[in-house]
Amino acid sequence: MSSMSDAREVMDATGLKMAGVKEIPHSGEDFSAYKAAQKFLEEQGYTVGIMCHPQPTAAAKGLNYIAKWYNIKLDEWPGIQAMIVGDDYRDGACTVVFFKEA
Repeated sequence: MSSMSDAREVMDATGLKMAGVKEIPHSGEDFSAYKAAQKFLEEQGYTVGIMCHPQPTAAAKGLNYIAKWYNIKLDEWPGIQAMIVGDDYRDGACTVVFFKEA
């Protein structure tokens, strides 16, 4: 299952709606797109969760810690405001997906 498929499953289960996306290209170095996506979100004031590929990585403002994708409880999802998705975090591009506020 791809990261975007996981993301769609969560959006369907929680009612989260996509607000936009930002594509992050891979620059040739290991994890370059993932690290750039993480830096971009942190510069915008987001806390980025723990990476556990192939699942997406959740992000939110106002939280000090975000668990790995599969450890986020259903009642915690309304607080998630963005996520990083990609099929190959080491050697591929990533996409930052933003959610509309509930």
